[in-house]
Amino acid sequence: MAVLKKVIATYKKVRPTFHGDRYILTAPPEFVERENREHGGWEVYEHLSLDRRLVSVLFYRCLSPQAQHHVVLRGLDPAATYSAEFHSGRAGAVYTGAQLMEQGFVCSLDKTRNAEVMILRRLG
Repeated sequence: MAVLKKVIATYKKVRPTFHGDRYILTAPPEFVERENREHGGWEVYEHLSLDRRLVSVLFYRCLSPQAQHHVVLRGLDPAATYSAEFHSGRAGAVYTGAQLMEQGFVCSLDKTRNAEVMILRRLG
């Protein structure tokens, strides 16, 4: 029940981002096999609220042997500052839009078949 409450709380926070722009930062490969098997990479999706003040980035480590994955975000205001929080409870941070769109962000997930949600709130 505790896990369900936490997932629902995160969903309520990011729900407004599903009404704005969406960027596929790391796409899954096209499947050519007869059956759709899980691939050995990462998938990353970025969603922005209509007013672009709230952003969610959904990281999925499928069967990738790489525990870290680097992405460059899109659609942010380079001059704005964003406060980051994470579904997993890892320590948040503050970034500029320029940092996230030029230098990017590295997500670390220790285990395969794992996920993280980064929630960015525009400050000011």
